[in-house]
Amino acid sequence: MQETAIHSETQVFPFKTPVVLAVFLSCALIPVFLSLPWWMAIGIVLVGVLAAALVHSVMTLRVEVTPTTLEFGYWFSAPKIPLPEIADLQIVEIPKLAGIGMHIYKFYYVYNARFGRGIQFSTPKRKYMVGSDNPEHLLSILITAIPRKR
Repeated sequence: MQETAIHSETQVFPFKTPVVLAVFLSCALIPVFLSLPWWMAIGIVLVGVLAAALVHSVMTLRVEVTPTTLEFGYWFSAPKIPLPEIADLQIVEIPKLAGIGMHIYKFYYVYNARFGRGIQFSTPKRKYMVGSDNPEHLLSILITAIPRKR
């Protein structure tokens, strides 16, 4: 049974549409400039559609807070962290050198779809930076949802 989300947001790469279109057109235009059999031309266009769909899905970061977990990431990798494990929670400006996407930067696992701000926190195993369009709201939701240690 899936828990109801207390907070849910998506962060989308700002130039997503032109990038997806460019990926598709790069494959769709190949048959125009080459004399290929019809089945091969259709195959190349289908590869363009699949590549564009993959790029589209990778460029959307999802963040969801439930009563017991924080889940964030992309469709292929979304860590689900129990709220009691979260510590050192704060708002940060994610450095431009950290880049966009999912990667490691200065010992932090960074998840973001565009430059800007987000939240930073640690767990017993890892440190994370997660991009957010409204980090103040996300921080207040997490502070409220995380159980207090006695």
